[in-house]
Formats: sequence, structure tokens, C-alpha cells
Amino acid sequence: MYPFRLLRLPPLLGLVLCAASSLFAERAAPGEREAMTQWVAESLGANSRPVFSFTYDGKPAASLLPGWTQSPAAEEALPDGRVRRTRRWSDPATGLEIRLVSVEYRDFPAIEWTVYAANRGTRQTPLLENLQAIDTALALPGTTTLRTTRGDNYSAKSYEPLSFTLSEKPQRFEPVGGRPTNGAWPYFNLDAGNHGI
Repeated sequence: MYPFRLLRLPPLLGLVLCAASSLFAERAAPGEREAMTQWVAESLGANSRPVFSFTYDGKPAASLLPGWTQSPAAEEALPDGRVRRTRRWSDPATGLEIRLVSVEYRDFPAIEWTVYAANRGTRQTPLLENLQAIDTALALPGTTTLRTTRGDNYSAKSYEPLSFTLSEKPQRFEPVGGRPTNGAWPYFNLDAGNHGI
């Protein structure tokens, strides 16, 4: 009976359950928890440079956010030992609000975040563009390999594993048609031998 129940789940939920079960089967290497805690403090902490970027009215976020109203970071305990943190920046001139919501997992050195934008003003805001949920430098020792999969392209090569040695040559992955896995997979692993992200 159990396999039939699993098959009746929506495909994405089944994929999430499979990924979660393999995630918890893994063991964190020594030092990974400390490395993640340090990265979180440097990249998502209350006084850190935001890990995201955007352009607003033709100006980069890095030049705008210091002049915006920043709410104190809110922290909330979630089930299973997870912690959700929320930071907000508000443009006092236009009412645009940028919200960064992160969830840290206590049982494994993993964190996820989402960036939201909302017009809290009474008029149309200037153009918000090039919103990047992650725009940061990652220091990895030695040669680094980016591992991902092709995503679904309606062929025998759908979800084919891909790997690229990172170099000065840019690599671009972008799903098409508004679907998150159409032609590109939105998850990556940066592998530097005995260290990775």
C-alpha cells in the first residue's frame, strides 16, 4: 500500500521527499557546521552585506540599502530544530520593501533563503530589475567543479548529470518558459575535493 501512496503524490513533493530522505542519511563532515555558521554570520547576519542584489531605478542595491530603513532581524523557532530569520529593508521614498527570509537547519549544515519584493507604498514604484537571490563570492580552495543536472528538456538527456570546472569563462543556466526545471536545474554543488558547498 505504501508505494501506491507515494506514487499518488505530486511529482515535486515526491522529489522533495526523496531528497530529504537522502539528505538525512548523510553525515556532516567535521567542521562543516562551524563553516556554515560563520558563512551565515558573514552573509545573512544583521550587520552583513546582503547576499542578494538588484537594480532599482537604475541604481545598484549596494548603494541604496544603506540609506533605507532596516527592521531588526526577527528570529523564529520552527519544528525539527529549524530557525527562520527575517530581515527587511524599506525605501522611505517609494515604499518598496525587500524581505530576506532564511531557514537554517540544526540537524545538518544547510540553509535556504528566499528574497521577496513588495510595493508597500500608494504609488507605482520605479523599475526593479536584475533581482539575484545570491550574489556573493565563495572562497573555495584549489580547482572547483560545479555539479548539476540538465533539467528537463523533453529528451533522453533530461536530468543528465553535468559537471564543469570553474574558470574565468562564465557558465549560464536558466530555465525557460517560467518552469523551474525546464532545461536547467536550479540546484548546484560546488566541489573542491574535500570541501564543497
